[in-house]
This record gives sequence, C-alpha cells and structure tokens, in this order.
Amino acid sequence: MTTFIELFEDMQTLLGEACLPLESAARRPSGLIMSEALYPELAKAVAMAVYQSNGCRKMHDHVRLYQTLDALGRLKRSLSEDGRIDVGGMDFLEQLGLAVTEILGDDYDSTADRLTTSAMVS
Repeated sequence: MTTFIELFEDMQTLLGEACLPLESAARRPSGLIMSEALYPELAKAVAMAVYQSNGCRKMHDHVRLYQTLDALGRLKRSLSEDGRIDVGGMDFLEQLGLAVTEILGDDYDSTADRLTTSAMVS
C-alpha cells in the first residue's frame, strides 16, 4: 500500500517538480508543499484534504484510492461553488486526480484481486 508521503512523491514524479515541489523534511502535510509550486495554496489544500480524508495521523500512514479521490472532488466542488478557483486551478486538480488514479489504482486492483481470490478459495 502507498503512504501519504509516497503518494505526493509519486505525484511529483508524474507532474514534475515545477508543479509540485515538495519539502522533504516536512513533518506535517501543511508544510509538505513548497511555496514555489504552480498553485501553492491549492496544492497545500489538497495535501490537507487527502491527509484528513484518509484519517492519517502521520506522514507514513497509508492512503486509499476512493478516500483520496473523494477529498479532491469535495475540494473542487467547494472551491468552484465559492468562485475561488480559475480554469488553470481546475485543470491542476484534474491532473492530480489522474495521477492519483494511476498511482493508487494499482493498490486498489491488487487488494480487490486478493479479496476475490480469497473468496473463491473459501
């Protein structure tokens, strides 16, 4: 399973350091995203939403696909309803969602395969 910090490191790899520069020494999600990010406040809000939605207590807690996508969706809806996000920010959230699906989809598929296999054996 993927941890919170691994998720953001993998997203950085997929999206590029210019979009999502990370502070490697961060001890909390609020300090994970560097101010040089393409959308620093939005990226920080994403980090906090993902952390909370997955019930994380530390940076190395595991994250799950649906809880993470739900966090992104709720944030997107909230910001768009309030008119606090532009087209570029919306696209950034979409790119994060695609990256999350690519990264965590493998975790979900292997868990579903294990559950299916164990149900067949029983």
